[in-house]
Amino acid sequence: MNTLLPDAPASAPAVVIYADDLHAFTYEQVAERLGVSLSTVEREVARGELREKRVGRAVRITASSLRRYLDSCAS
Repeated sequence: MNTLLPDAPASAPAVVIYADDLHAFTYEQVAERLGVSLSTVEREVARGELREKRVGRAVRITASSLRRYLDSCAS
């Protein structure tokens, strides 16, 4: 039985969404968190290392994208 979703079939995998995954940051916020320049963040997005999402006209970098980027830098 899936304890997180009691109505789900027993074979269904549990899906966990972390609260942090709901956060999204501006380029400026990412630059500040990483301690790099804005142009470095822009360059990493252009290279596809950081992925951006558009919400209307706003452009954001999701927490999960930032986490993947940091994980790739560590290895």
